[in-house]
Amino acid sequence: MRHKLSVPLLFLLGSCSTGPWNTQPGGSAPNLPRLVASNLLVAGRSYDTLWLERTLSLNGVSYDSTRSFVDTVLSWVRIIRLTGPGSPDTVPYHLAPPLAVAWLPSKPQDSALHGAQYRLEARIVWDSSGNWGTDGASPAWKVTQLSATTYTPKVFSQGPALQTPIEALFPSLAASGFASFQTWAAGNTQSVQDSLARWNVTASTLDSVGKGLPVFRTIHSGDTVWYIRSSEQVAAADGTAIRRSDRAILAPQVLDLSVFGGELALQRFDSTRARILDPITQAFDASSGRKTIDSAGYYQPGQWRSLPFTAADAGGVAYWPDFVQLKNLDIGYTGLNVFYSFAVDTLYAAYQRGQSTSTNISAYTNIQGGYGYFTGAAADSVRIFVRSPTADTFSVSALQHAYCSRKFGNLVDSLKKVQITNIDTIDADWIAKRPRQCVDFVSPQ
Repeated sequence: MRHKLSVPLLFLLGSCSTGPWNTQPGGSAPNLPRLVASNLLVAGRSYDTLWLERTLSLNGVSYDSTRSFVDTVLSWVRIIRLTGPGSPDTVPYHLAPPLAVAWLPSKPQDSALHGAQYRLEARIVWDSSGNWGTDGASPAWKVTQLSATTYTPKVFSQGPALQTPIEALFPSLAASGFASFQTWAAGNTQSVQDSLARWNVTASTLDSVGKGLPVFRTIHSGDTVWYIRSSEQVAAADGTAIRRSDRAILAPQVLDLSVFGGELALQRFDSTRARILDPITQAFDASSGRKTIDSAGYYQPGQWRSLPFTAADAGGVAYWPDFVQLKNLDIGYTGLNVFYSFAVDTLYAAYQRGQSTSTNISAYTNIQGGYGYFTGAAADSVRIFVRSPTADTFSVSALQHAYCSRKFGNLVDSLKKVQITNIDTIDADWIAKRPRQCVDFVSPQ
């Protein structure tokens, strides 16, 4: 179990997943052995995997998600739709081996409805021993009833029209700032004039851009934008000073405000393209005297990144909740970038507030008899195709190779410390321990 119950989304469980919306609990609940459940019920999608774990005592035992702790013969889990056509409608769940923590819906063809109320019910017979996981530990069987209620929003949509900062439409402005853009715009070529006319750039527009004021133009989901590198100081919507690279694309939202608690967000990037060296990392490296980036450290496994949760009542977030910001500095990759958003209920927002380590708010859960969350949501996405105006990019495949080379080197070093130098033994150990991102990596002889 990880140290903090955040909002991780798991995409790597193959046959034990019902789609890319699956959530899994991660973190610590109260110290006493207790069940931790999580389920994100997304309207318009198949019923989500339900994750059921138990907390682990601090006895030096690592958590093993394949180690059984539930008597599946005597236990059951179900989700009941309480409102809407054909209600009540029950979807039973069953455990999905080899994992001992993933429960799948027995009616995978069914989808959650918009604007409906749902109830989670479970009877779990489980080993609550404080020494669970240690050799020779005797089981301490316990019966726990779990229950929770949630609701899905009636509506939720984003885009497809997006408001993009003008900086993201012109490579000279995105790369270097206003002076370079002004010089380019003064050119009398047909291509320059056509580009300015396309985005309705007038003398007044140039004046506003020169003063650092926010200027937006309408694009649509799927259009191409430039990554903004310029660190030139400009004004935010509220007049505060920011850098051009801090600008954000704005996606309009239609929300069911009666049940809206906030948004979870994910970014999916194209792992076959290139990672962009962002201005913050570049400035840090320069200040520390580093002339080259740590290629292995700059590699991010997979093709998903989670973004911070934004509560419905978040203060100081410009344009929210009428628009959601796709922040330029959050993009990070060239090629197709898809931003998925989940409008979640107020119960999950309360759960999230209780996870903060910087406040005195007590932990909250809507799971009666246990811990975690049972959350109703609706999902939508917008996409942009990103180009970099400069050469400060690094092929993802090259970063991956550096990452795998380091992992392999670390393994070899650890084996040499215990006097293991046989190549066949090293190769066998590497195959057994390599990260899944390094399956195709050819180790040096």
